[in-house]
Amino acid sequence: MVGIVVVSHSSALVAGLKELVAQMAPQMEQIAFVGGIDDPENPIGTDPMQVMEAINTVADRDGVLVLMDLGSALLSAETALDFLDPEVKKRVRLSPGPVIEGTLSAAVQASLGADLEAVAREAENALQMKRSQLGYEAAPLFTQADNITLSGLELRLDISNPNGLHARPAARLVSCAGSFQAHISLEKDGRVVDAKSINQVATLGVRNGETVLFRFEGEDAEAAREAVCRLHADSFGEPLAAATPAAFSLPLPVSARREGTLCGIPVSEGIAIGPAALPDIRVAEVEKAFCEDVDAEIERFEKCLLLAVEECEQLEHNAEQELGSEEAEIFTFHRLLLQDIETIEATRSLIADKRYTAEYAWKTVTDEVAADYRNIDDEYLRARAADVVDIQRAVLKQLSDIFIPSFEFEEPVILIVHDLSPSEVAGLPKENILGLCLAAGGPTSHAAIIAGSRGIPTVTGIMEALSMVRDGQTIILDCGSGCLYPRPAPGTLAEYDAKKKELEQKRQQLKEQSHGPAITKDGIEVRIAANIAGTTDLSLVQEYDAQGIGLFRTEFLFLDRNSAPDEEEQYRIYQTVGRGMQGRPVIIRTLDIGGDKPVPYLHSEKEGNPFLGLRGIRFTLANRELFLCQLRAILRASFETGIQIMFPMIGAVRELQEAVDLLEQAKQQLREKRLPCNENIPVGIMIEVPSAVAVADQLAPMVDFFSIGTNDLSQYVMAAERGNPRVASLPDPLHPAVLRMVKKTVEAGRLCDVHVGMCGALAGISKAAPLLVGLGLDELSMNAPMIPGQKAAVRDVDSSDAGKIAEQALAMTSADEVRKLLGMDQT
Repeated sequence: MVGIVVVSHSSALVAGLKELVAQMAPQMEQIAFVGGIDDPENPIGTDPMQVMEAINTVADRDGVLVLMDLGSALLSAETALDFLDPEVKKRVRLSPGPVIEGTLSAAVQASLGADLEAVAREAENALQMKRSQLGYEAAPLFTQADNITLSGLELRLDISNPNGLHARPAARLVSCAGSFQAHISLEKDGRVVDAKSINQVATLGVRNGETVLFRFEGEDAEAAREAVCRLHADSFGEPLAAATPAAFSLPLPVSARREGTLCGIPVSEGIAIGPAALPDIRVAEVEKAFCEDVDAEIERFEKCLLLAVEECEQLEHNAEQELGSEEAEIFTFHRLLLQDIETIEATRSLIADKRYTAEYAWKTVTDEVAADYRNIDDEYLRARAADVVDIQRAVLKQLSDIFIPSFEFEEPVILIVHDLSPSEVAGLPKENILGLCLAAGGPTSHAAIIAGSRGIPTVTGIMEALSMVRDGQTIILDCGSGCLYPRPAPGTLAEYDAKKKELEQKRQQLKEQSHGPAITKDGIEVRIAANIAGTTDLSLVQEYDAQGIGLFRTEFLFLDRNSAPDEEEQYRIYQTVGRGMQGRPVIIRTLDIGGDKPVPYLHSEKEGNPFLGLRGIRFTLANRELFLCQLRAILRASFETGIQIMFPMIGAVRELQEAVDLLEQAKQQLREKRLPCNENIPVGIMIEVPSAVAVADQLAPMVDFFSIGTNDLSQYVMAAERGNPRVASLPDPLHPAVLRMVKKTVEAGRLCDVHVGMCGALAGISKAAPLLVGLGLDELSMNAPMIPGQKAAVRDVDSSDAGKIAEQALAMTSADEVRKLLGMDQT
């Protein structure tokens, strides 16, 4: 990997830039920052010896690129070269590129494995991009010699995605392209864009049925071409049946014509009757203003941008757990928008060259980006302007005390707004939202998708509602037909009240049918439990009659805050859940962070491959006081409740023994304080790494239960990170290799009378019920809304037939064969 050295007169500047690079190019390790000099009274300056040491630190056979901010920094860098070993010196290149833009651009290219020439060219082109964005004439980003449109590999593809290359497939394409060193361009109707830029790809407006041309040039061009080809074959990860409903007109009932009823497009079913609420959610006005200290203003912008990215990552993670992977990808798209280098560079340029404040610069740039989306001749892509507005708000919120709309209401309401951002919909207090009417937007808007996933009755496309409805006015929202009754007559109110009660009765019947245990046709009971992230999930667990909590993800208690919760706070939360389940089993997993769940205030060092690093039980064993604090809280809450304790990512007997020893130490600490606990609390472990399966016979005598986490087990068995788009299709829980691991775990548990459950995503798939019963699992734990379907599926299974299905699946060679066996969609 090419090394990078950044030389600045200011230590504060390089500190901020270091933080920005860590976020924008997390894989870039070969980078060193030299800022200021060691003189407290005169800290501004550069030191040639420090530059020399920095070069030697990152020196590699691939070379070193040095970027500098001001005149004497160049002199210091040139002087440093004279002290280098000749072999090192000949591989060092001083760059004329702008230090901030150039560093970011170079870091991204270097982290992707580009050579020194390509990294240097990217740093120098950063200035040309800025000039172009500000309206100055600039040389093309690629010279005639390396213009990717003139040579290299080509790939012509027909786009079959229902909504073209919209947000989610575009995000997958950009993630895929960004993992290669090759230059990758995308052309449609003569317009060529960079396939590694989310805004360029999305605003290209590629629709269903259109043909695009990819061009690849570089050392790994062939591999990149094959990866894009595979991504296209997989419909960019999007099921072809997922076409969103087009706008349509509904025939108005007679009552609608009489009462001036407004009709739009239904998103999710349901009937809402109640008072309307029309809160002011306008984007804050940002006055044109100027800054005095350009460097400080850029630093402030970059720090606030990072905070917005972190907030978006949290939303992405929460959505993955609560709503599913497709909804989570909406926030993946937002994160890519926030990290789009062109948008960032344009904002910094306005601050640096026009001396605009960060707020005004960011608002100006993102307004233009939103306008680009609104001007696309495609309804779905035009709706993406709302996503740009969302990330605009996210950063403005961090930059200043702007107006943030409140959705707290004294009574349940039907919310009527022009539009909402996906993050706003995700944060709506569902208990106080009877229904949602989005005046703008359509069923393809990300806000509508999130609302539907949360089960909020929603209609879109009724602009007249904003003028015809007032706060507090009683209205009817019929989300089955897409109609809104702004002034319903008494007869209409009575009619819809009866319809609403009938609908609720039907839903209740379904829930009642799902109550009670899940027992197969031949009398085998499978415990159906719920996965939760905190006390707020308890109502859903009870509503869907979960037979227990199979996984309490305690890491959520540690996220979205600046310090760890203390023992008392944790104890109160665990106790609330334990008592709320009234003696039913509650499996609390100890802190499982690392990998794709970092906690900034607990992680002091960045790991090259966090999935194979200090995560799960490894992290807590290395942070014993933090671990003991949580163990004491769980033990205290276990007194007279059904709480059990589970250790994550156990891979060896030694790790389990250390964890059990610490559990005993925590018990002794409570005895000394005379605090009660369940001395015989059941102890279990997650089975999610192959080594745990290999020694399951040795682990089983030490525990009361196993819980198989198929999400992690799949990626570790297949040696493929599930978040890497180049190999994302490999870690499949239905792959026979993974299923054999499940079977071996069950067999090891049976020998020691150990209860074996599953809490990964596979556990909630109703069509997989025969396979899971056939594999011999005692428990399946899932998100609460999936419980009725899985209970019904288990009740329809005969265990002898299920055993035969499991035998067939274990003998197969691919996940696709298993899906076909189970009658599941191949998408």
